Amino acid sequence: MSKRVLSLVIVGVCCVALVGALIVLLTLKPGEEPSSAPSSETEPAINLIKKTYDADNNVVVLPVKTAVFTTAAETFTLVRKDDDGMVIEAYADLPVDSYSVDSLGEYLADIQATKKVSDTSDNQADFGLDTPECVIDVVFYDDSEYHIEIGNKTPSANGRYLRLGKDGPIYIVENVMVDSFLQPSTRYIATTLISPPAVDSSNTEQSAVMYSITMGGSSREKPMSMRIYKDGDDADMGNYPYIMTAPYLTGTASLSERAKTPMITSQTSLVALTAFLAHPSAADLKEYGLDNPFSTAEICLAVMTSPAEADTVVTYDGYVYYTIKLGNKDEDGNYYAMSDKIDAIFLVSPDSVVWSDAEWDELAPSLLFLIDITTVSETLLTVDGQTTRFEMAHIAGETDNDISMIVTAGGKTYSTQDFRQLYQVFMQASRYGAVTAAPTGTPEVVINLKRVAGQKERNIEFYKQDASLYVCVVEGGEMFTVRASDVNFLKQQVRNYLDGVKVTTKI
Repeated sequence: MSKRVLSLVIVGVCCVALVGALIVLLTLKPGEEPSSAPSSETEPAINLIKKTYDADNNVVVLPVKTAVFTTAAETFTLVRKDDDGMVIEAYADLPVDSYSVDSLGEYLADIQATKKVSDTSDNQADFGLDTPECVIDVVFYDDSEYHIEIGNKTPSANGRYLRLGKDGPIYIVENVMVDSFLQPSTRYIATTLISPPAVDSSNTEQSAVMYSITMGGSSREKPMSMRIYKDGDDADMGNYPYIMTAPYLTGTASLSERAKTPMITSQTSLVALTAFLAHPSAADLKEYGLDNPFSTAEICLAVMTSPAEADTVVTYDGYVYYTIKLGNKDEDGNYYAMSDKIDAIFLVSPDSVVWSDAEWDELAPSLLFLIDITTVSETLLTVDGQTTRFEMAHIAGETDNDISMIVTAGGKTYSTQDFRQLYQVFMQASRYGAVTAAPTGTPEVVINLKRVAGQKERNIEFYKQDASLYVCVVEGGEMFTVRASDVNFLKQQVRNYLDGVKVTTKI
């Protein structure tokens, strides 16, 4: 390589180095030093405030007496509440997020800087300290007072500028600490809206359960109530762990049918995403849809004691009650919510309140009925205007299904096995959807189940709505649609049974 070429290469390298150095210097804030080459040793932290130990070197549990936080949005005061911890003064009547509020006090008592960037405040505007994002006036346990100001983030965004006093040196501090200083006051309100009742942890027979729930609100025409099935309830409901008690008495859908019922009944706690607004006014309630809630839930939780002995009755006690209201949704789809126990508006995820938009046809069972055939003594069956009265005689003590029941109609004995199949066909006329208007005219199919002594009669009618749907009306007034294919299949199996043709059920 010639000397001329070598000289040009050296000059070029130097130019690149100079340009790089110039870029670094131009991106630095006044007073901020460029970082040196990597070192095996970390620069020592600069202690700005250290109030975690008293004069005798004992740990101070609650070092802060008061701290006033001022931002563009609000001013609030953190105060020490005797020896019980810290609270936001304006929210002393609200539940406290103890961990977060105590952590805030601990951060204030131990402020360390990673670097000093200026000995004076001559260029405070370059650091965002002419209009600080947050100002904190804090008084500690020893009555010492500090004025703290938080400015902009550093160019690399790995820290923030902080100043002690109104005209003092300027430092860089870590984001994790400063972020706690920049939280809104509502961050320190506890977000637990529902807590399960206390259970004896040493008693394996005890568990917290949802005892009942009533769902209402402007989104529903009628409130819906669900509760645990108990001894003494209608025996027909005994196959369901929970029963619907309003607006109609029926069972509940199982997990295999619809997922919402077990998801609702398993909810024994509720934690909001965040507290949104404390002590809302009437105008606030209206703005966020809580003066006329979209959905409400009156929830009763209890401690269930379920002894291992099969003959021992399950008992419930330790009842706790909550009312939750859901209003409008925010831009992220979360509900504005309130609890009857906390004077604040919260944001809750729709996934945490499965009951929020639950409808009757999602909670009621899909099967037409679930009645033990041994409790039925007579079936009146009307199909297309023709009525047949089946008498069902049950043979006590007989375990063979084919001979434990004798079915007769008009003096003729019919197949017991096929009648059991037909009975299943009746049950399989499944709930399809809601009814928009009450049916008119004459029902095409009527099933009337007469029961043995002490059992409730069941009457079911099917009215043709159109080519694809029938309206099913159950005694008590409940109505829902059923697919025409289910009703037509039922009709055909009735004809098969009367004609001596083998009855089949749907798979």
